[in-house]
Amino acid sequence: MNRVDFVECLLENGVSMKNFLTIATLEQLYNLVSSVKISGELKAHAHYLFQDDDAQHSVRFLVEHTSPTAYLTLPDIGMIIEKLMGNAYKHYYTSRVFKNNYEKFRKKAQLSRLSSFHIRLVSKTSPKRRKSADWCNPMSCEDDAPPDFAYPFNDLILWAVLTRRPEMARCMWLHGEDAMAKSLVAARLYKAIARIAEEDYLEVEVAQKLREYCE
Repeated sequence: MNRVDFVECLLENGVSMKNFLTIATLEQLYNLVSSVKISGELKAHAHYLFQDDDAQHSVRFLVEHTSPTAYLTLPDIGMIIEKLMGNAYKHYYTSRVFKNNYEKFRKKAQLSRLSSFHIRLVSKTSPKRRKSADWCNPMSCEDDAPPDFAYPFNDLILWAVLTRRPEMARCMWLHGEDAMAKSLVAARLYKAIARIAEEDYLEVEVAQKLREYCE
């Protein structure tokens, strides 16, 4: 069973992509990490889904003067999409609303790391105080915040297209809303990436494959 079949199986069994796809998860997907921390029903399957660390799926070749190990944020991805789409296209990841949410996410992540460090420090110095330290941890209780992405399949198809995973892109296209809009955006992105691969990197075969994905 390949990863697309595995994702299809999860969706058929009622897995909610709104609950699964968070800012942290999507950002890690773009950075091709081999394993991620995911809470909830997909935690046990995370390594299988995201262990692919093949350079051929990297987004970094679309960014000028970027180190192969540079960490790409979602606002960075938004700028890449805008450049590929052209015609003054504005993506949600570069909007003020998303950037505000992104800053909240970063602050929350920093607070979580500090809280975890504090708990480990307290548990080492005084095991009896570990329970009270957990109680004081502001990140220990999940809130009822709305999902990070209202239409997760729209975001995942962008990830699949930019990282050149056509089978996964088709899977994301078949689910969710706005199938026509998703197909038009995907086709435009494929053509733009093909042009970059051919003109800037002389990857003619890669460019031809990307153009075939548009059909």
